[in-house]
Amino acid sequence: MVARSDDGPRDAYDLRPAPFPAVVMAAGIIWVVYGVLSIIGTVATYAQPARNQDAPLGTCCGGMIGIAFLVVGYLTVTGKAKDTRGNGVGSFVLGLLALLGAAVLGFGGADQGQKANEPVPPEEDQLIIAAIVAVFACTLILAGILALAGRNDYFRWRADNASDRRRWGSDRHKDATDNSEGDDRDERPLDHVRGNGQ
Repeated sequence: MVARSDDGPRDAYDLRPAPFPAVVMAAGIIWVVYGVLSIIGTVATYAQPARNQDAPLGTCCGGMIGIAFLVVGYLTVTGKAKDTRGNGVGSFVLGLLALLGAAVLGFGGADQGQKANEPVPPEEDQLIIAAIVAVFACTLILAGILALAGRNDYFRWRADNASDRRRWGSDRHKDATDNSEGDDRDERPLDHVRGNGQ
């Protein structure tokens, strides 16, 4: 028996799946975690009536973005996403915007609130919030870079698995056809013997 080399062609009955790109899996996990945390944050914000009256539209948009990232992450880690470019670019752009918002909040939020005669949280709280937003922004940027870096490998994985599914389906159909023909051939001599016996 000749051992099949890993670099050679795959055997028709080799059902082992091709390895999923690790960088794409990491990007999908980041999106799932970000989506879950965004949804939790939205629910927690709506549970506080005082904050709910401040910016209901912004809170709702944050929840919708969280749901979108949760869906995108799920499709990515399960290999159901057709491409990673759109999701990667969107994650990268949203991460940059969030990073810009964190910078504005951390360095100029108090001054803007004082000019508008609006109550602002203490400077320490603003810096903490800005740091948290910056961390989430950097994770989105990282996820976008990973998704774009693993795009070609993801295409190869999908093509390889699609060809395996087609090959497995055709092999099953061929085996079923061969078995049915073999059963017919096995029955013919028996019918011939019965006819001679009569």
